[in-house]
Amino acid sequence: MLKDHLITSIVDNFSHMNDFSEKHFLTANDVAVDVFFLKNFVDVKELHKTIKNILSFEEPLLFRNIFHLLPFVSTELFPVEKGKDELAKKLEKGWVTLSFSSEPETLLLLALVKVENRSLSQPENEAIIIGPQVGFNEDLNTNISLIRRILPSKKLYIKEFSVGQEISKIVTIMYIEGLANPLDVEQIEKRLETLNTKVDTILNAAQLSQLLEDNAYSLFPTIRLTERPDDAALTLLKGRIIVLTENSSYALSLPSRMTDFLHSSEDVNLRWPIAIFIRTIRLFAVLLSIILTPLYVGALTYHYEVIPEALLTSIGSSRSRVPFPPLLEALLLEFIIELLREAGARLPTKVGQTIGIVGGIVIGTAAVEAGFTSNILIMLVALGALASFITPSYLMGTIVRFIRFPMILLAGSLGFFGIASGIFFLLLHAVRQYSLGSPYTLPVFPFSSKGIRSLFLYLPIEKIIKGNVFKKAAFTLKSYDSPTKKGKDIDE
Repeated sequence: MLKDHLITSIVDNFSHMNDFSEKHFLTANDVAVDVFFLKNFVDVKELHKTIKNILSFEEPLLFRNIFHLLPFVSTELFPVEKGKDELAKKLEKGWVTLSFSSEPETLLLLALVKVENRSLSQPENEAIIIGPQVGFNEDLNTNISLIRRILPSKKLYIKEFSVGQEISKIVTIMYIEGLANPLDVEQIEKRLETLNTKVDTILNAAQLSQLLEDNAYSLFPTIRLTERPDDAALTLLKGRIIVLTENSSYALSLPSRMTDFLHSSEDVNLRWPIAIFIRTIRLFAVLLSIILTPLYVGALTYHYEVIPEALLTSIGSSRSRVPFPPLLEALLLEFIIELLREAGARLPTKVGQTIGIVGGIVIGTAAVEAGFTSNILIMLVALGALASFITPSYLMGTIVRFIRFPMILLAGSLGFFGIASGIFFLLLHAVRQYSLGSPYTLPVFPFSSKGIRSLFLYLPIEKIIKGNVFKKAAFTLKSYDSPTKKGKDIDE
């Protein structure tokens, strides 16, 4: 019998797992009931209550007669023709399988999954002062509900996909009809469907973002991650798409622009002059972090004439005991700063803060007294490190710190010409990148006067929310010639 063969195969496949349970019962009507489940995934109390109701049922034990006895959860009738592979996937996700001898062709599946979630807490990596103080957790349904509470609109569309051949994970896309570009929605759906046939599984949203990128070898992150529901809601109102993954506390924002990594969800909560001021500071902080130390190295190595005489005397006095050339001195200090930052991030919070502050002071003072470096370079390196931390996005901040090292090498080998060449390369590389088939450097290139104004000129809130945003098209039905998924190296 096909059903008996299916049950035997399932028991053989799962018998080696110590959390696999199989129970056998006999009802008052002499109907045999077999129950199979993974006990670590299942709410055992709810299952016990359900089985008790079924066993006490006095009428003929048929599926159409017992649905009123089942808990208010997802149920599914599983034809045995689907085979053991499909049934195994259900068991691995926490579904309970019930087999009745009175129903020889069908199994009953119950979604009695035991949900154990981390309680909602403040976002760790995207802290703000004014605004909601709650972040996503690892439960997909909770994350969707957090966004729905902010945007309770019937225009908010939610679509579910399965990604992974061996171990499938649920991936959900969210967008607002009328605001999101239909071409973007179509593109992300195609990529998720294609991805489902190419990978065995994904673990979290960060891995998914790398699989969805247009160019996996790009220097810059082209998909933004956020752990804030209010940031995700703001992204949806901009006409973008949000992607959520089960077992991940981050949401993906698609398509992403390079400027999005410099903006914070707190900007909309600040008065417009302050928002303009802070956004301007962020942009200059990124530029400062990239070129400050390289300028020092280039000036001292090749271009003494650009340094004022009074400052040159001070630098010469500070470097009189330093035995290393400026290039090696700068690389040594930048490496120490990265060690302190990484150590502070990996250690427990209180210890990490102590390491960052005390370690920086002690090592900096000792390095100057020992003659390893100068006071001026310590100040410049510290300013560059502080400037990189201003970036709201952790991914972009990490890239900014990484870029400093090749820029220092270029400055030490070619001077200011090397710095200019490095900046030109970064700009050329950025304008060649795409996010979900859309230019990464919009609105700078291709140029958009309206978009350029929004980078810095943050209008008063009454100008932004005036009118019905759902009646304003936030997109243009335009496709770009994107080198999608070619897998080219950096600038080939």
